[in-house]
Amino acid sequence: PSRLGKVIEIGPKMIELAPKRANTYYQIGEAYVIKKDYQNALKYFQKAVELNPDVIDPYVNIYAVALLMNDKKLERSTREKMEKLSPGFFEKESTLLRYLPLYKRADRGDLLVKSLEKLIILEPEKVEYVSSLAIYYAERGENKKAEETIRRLSGRNKELDKKVDSFIKKIYQGEFLR
Repeated sequence: PSRLGKVIEIGPKMIELAPKRANTYYQIGEAYVIKKDYQNALKYFQKAVELNPDVIDPYVNIYAVALLMNDKKLERSTREKMEKLSPGFFEKESTLLRYLPLYKRADRGDLLVKSLEKLIILEPEKVEYVSSLAIYYAERGENKKAEETIRRLSGRNKELDKKVDSFIKKIYQGEFLR
């Protein structure tokens, strides 16, 4: 079996040997996430939380599983717990970046846009945040929003202005449409 299969296979034995070790449950939960068995993953992450409720890591994974399962109630309650454990957690650049691919994978455009907007506020000079948001809109055919977003980069320098103009042409040519 793969490393993943082994973790799941020997997981019960690991738990038997160290039933109070939260990290064991956490690792088994991660293996189930990779297998896309979100119900079992959730069960193990919740046990890790029971054993160590003041550590944010299992909540981070419960939040991810909630997103992938489209369980908005669990997502909301977990997010609140994470904010209590680590105030400002969802305002940090590292956290916002960490969740962008997950928001995209879970088809949560609302959270993707919100995170990119926060990143742009935190780091207004980072061209990639503005262009990522513009691409997101362009991929969905929201050309006006894409254009408005990318125009935020205008006036910084001539080379960037040329790229902005080129990007806008590509938007209206439908080059970003999925």
